[in-house]
Amino acid sequence: MKFIITLIFLLNFSYAYSQHDLNITLEGKFEYSDLGLNDIWGYAEGGKEYALVGTYEGLSIVDVTNPKNATEVNYVRTVNSIWKDIKTYKHYAYITHGIYSSHDQAQGLLIVDLNTIDDDVMTTWTYKIDDIFDTAHNIFIDENGIAYIFGVNEIGGALILDLKDDPTSPEFLSYYRSHYLHDGYVRNNVLYGCADKNGYFVIVDVADKVNPKDVVTSETPNRTTHNAWLADDSKTLYTTDERKSAYITSFDVSDPDNIKKLDMIRSKFSEQSIPHNTVVNGDFLISSYYAQGIQIVDASYPDNLIEVGRYDTTPEDKAEFNGAWGVYPYLPSGNILVSDTETGLHILRPNYKKAAYLNGIVKDENTNGTIYNAEIEIVGEANVSYSDYGGSFKSGTANSGIFEVKIMKEGYETKIVELVLEENKTLIQEFFLAQDALSIDDELLSEINVYPNPFKNFLQVDFKFKEALQSRAHLVLTNSIGQEVYRLDIYTNEGSLILDKELESGIYFVQIFNGTKFSKVVRVIKE
Repeated sequence: MKFIITLIFLLNFSYAYSQHDLNITLEGKFEYSDLGLNDIWGYAEGGKEYALVGTYEGLSIVDVTNPKNATEVNYVRTVNSIWKDIKTYKHYAYITHGIYSSHDQAQGLLIVDLNTIDDDVMTTWTYKIDDIFDTAHNIFIDENGIAYIFGVNEIGGALILDLKDDPTSPEFLSYYRSHYLHDGYVRNNVLYGCADKNGYFVIVDVADKVNPKDVVTSETPNRTTHNAWLADDSKTLYTTDERKSAYITSFDVSDPDNIKKLDMIRSKFSEQSIPHNTVVNGDFLISSYYAQGIQIVDASYPDNLIEVGRYDTTPEDKAEFNGAWGVYPYLPSGNILVSDTETGLHILRPNYKKAAYLNGIVKDENTNGTIYNAEIEIVGEANVSYSDYGGSFKSGTANSGIFEVKIMKEGYETKIVELVLEENKTLIQEFFLAQDALSIDDELLSEINVYPNPFKNFLQVDFKFKEALQSRAHLVLTNSIGQEVYRLDIYTNEGSLILDKELESGIYFVQIFNGTKFSKVVRVIKE
């Protein structure tokens, strides 16, 4: 049975979810005949904007100042490799490469002078360390001009180099080897390293560059920790797990001794998609997904991540590891650069819209107790959340309008409510669920007696089922906010149970259930 309440009667602007692009438009493309694209970065100088695109054979430099007329203005030959990473410092680009073709000479770190973009042959340098460093997966350069090179020779943690004095001849500082790191992010002398093979991120104190010190490790939900990016306030870390159906996750890292997982989100295009890289731009996360393009998430509230933009760069190709590799959202124009392994360079125009938020609490209408693990769905938005032990939940949508919100919990009647959600506003709502009609007392039990009430040291529950049990039943004690504090299994058709668990003084609720059938709720007081 469905219980429907209409709070407001207006023209319904909500719509069924689709895979159409949202709040992102294509401004221009640059296609490659040989493709094999990998990572991407950007560079702006003298009123011009450039995409620095990693390809299998080299570094492609594309003038994207006019996205509709994107033009490759130079090309630097590199080692043949499907893995490259690119970052900039001052007017230099730094390129790492992974496993390379056997006939190529490893380049280690390739340094390119971007002041020579207009020259026929750009000026370059290479940096290697014999028997230590000639390949790497990724590079990050912090605000102090310190470069961290990750995945060194497929075994290493992070090579730490100082670029300040001579950006073309880095100074070796140390080689951190405590954990294998695939990628990482550094700010304020703190390294957040991604140990993808081990499924966690590690926080490292790098104030002393010669002697980095591990602080703590923390697992990510899907145990394939691929990349990480820190929020502007340095309190929230966002991570990706490079695995099918995996999540982008937010963590509160303000206290390394008490790291808290805040929320998780994945692509709405497909639950099978694979997140690759995420970066932070103000209150938003911009993320690339293999085969599913890019996603913009409103992260104004890190514990309530809401998708507000999407664009599929490979609508016709859904191979697991094809599609969007990297994103760069920091050009002065605000355009986003995307490197797609199959379809080339995309220059996208984002509309950074704030989400419309829905926060609430789900309660039992008879007991007023909160309900744990109720499912809350904003219909048509492919957006489902669940209530916590206190009955609370947080959700939202990219669009303003009137939406049907469905609240479901086993043993309760489903409720559908129409709500008005508005951009950049939070609606706070209480939802009361009635127990399902099949869950009335006389459907399950012929008697349930609970005594003494109030009680001090123990509570006795006498029960008798109307029909013989086909499987075990359960007696559950919950506190005043809906948290389950005690549970006993029942195997007989009638009998008595003694609850002697140490409990704090307060109000509690006793209930027996068997499958989808529930007894009445008995309110008791612990003195």
